[in-house]
Amino acid sequence: MKEKAGTEGKGRKKQKMMKKVTVAVVSCLSVIGLILLGTYIYYQNHVNQIIGQPRDDTVYKRHYLFISSDTSDIWQDVFRAASEAAGESGAYLEWCGQETSARYSDEEGIEIGVAEKVDGILLYESTEKDLKDAVSDAQSRGIPVVTLLRDIEDSPRISYVGFSNYERGRLYGDQLVSLLHKGENKVCVLTDNGDSEGELNLLYSQMTQAVKEKGADGSTISLSAVLADSGEDFDAEETIRNLLMGDSVPDILICETSVQTDCAIQTIIDNNLVDRVQVIGYYTADMTLSAIQRELIPAALTIDTDSLGHSAVAALNEYLDTGHVSDYYNISLQTVNAKNVYQYLRMKNLSKDRSGGEDG
Repeated sequence: MKEKAGTEGKGRKKQKMMKKVTVAVVSCLSVIGLILLGTYIYYQNHVNQIIGQPRDDTVYKRHYLFISSDTSDIWQDVFRAASEAAGESGAYLEWCGQETSARYSDEEGIEIGVAEKVDGILLYESTEKDLKDAVSDAQSRGIPVVTLLRDIEDSPRISYVGFSNYERGRLYGDQLVSLLHKGENKVCVLTDNGDSEGELNLLYSQMTQAVKEKGADGSTISLSAVLADSGEDFDAEETIRNLLMGDSVPDILICETSVQTDCAIQTIIDNNLVDRVQVIGYYTADMTLSAIQRELIPAALTIDTDSLGHSAVAALNEYLDTGHVSDYYNISLQTVNAKNVYQYLRMKNLSKDRSGGEDG
């Protein structure tokens, strides 16, 4: 009997031990599961911050990614218009990295889009010279890429949406002619990191041709170029200030970006150069329109950002729906000056009222 009791006691101890082991194993597995779940949620939230997911419960049939390192007024307006067009067609458009403190290059943006298997990419090549491989990789994985304002030559992008550099050069040339005085006119073009040599050569040749054909007798120009990187406001501001406060101040300053335009306007105001330097700006942000109205600068070239944003989304939709799309969507440029600025503002406000949204 004692032997039997001892055997039963050992059995109960063994069962208790097994229960403890089981509880310990279950607890460990639960902890591991919670850690994995937390890691997944963190990763998913991080991904959502980078390339975004809709914050509401709307079900979208497509997810597009907007890539631009340039966050100036013009691209805020383009993104707003493109988002509106995407929503109307049942798609969701996310600006890569806009909700995070991190900054992603254009190439990294494309890589994120490929990793997340988005349905299409809208791309403005801000500063990088060669994105052909990244665009090729996206296309090979079934993700179409539409380039905006700057095309990527020899890449398999499906469409380019922008203006003709020939037209841009002609408009700059026409405006330049109207500002020339007799004798030599020092003309400086502010370039950007993303400008190609071909684009600049076409711009220079068109301006030179306009002066030859339309310039007043006795007027000549000496052209120069200065790199004023729009990627960082401070870099552009410092470059423009050094240029306009230096020994050889240009008579006419031509801006190619909205950031350069804002910096140039501020510099001529701060340093009493309004009557000394004529600034031809780019894009009609509020500061530029105000400067034209006050006759601080003579004119600015501008682009229809609504048309650009809607056409870009239309190109993606058409390609995904039919497998075919136009290679080039032309967006017209126009010059806004003291003669037409109030008419331009009336049309702009009318367009804003019709859309029911804000305009940058």
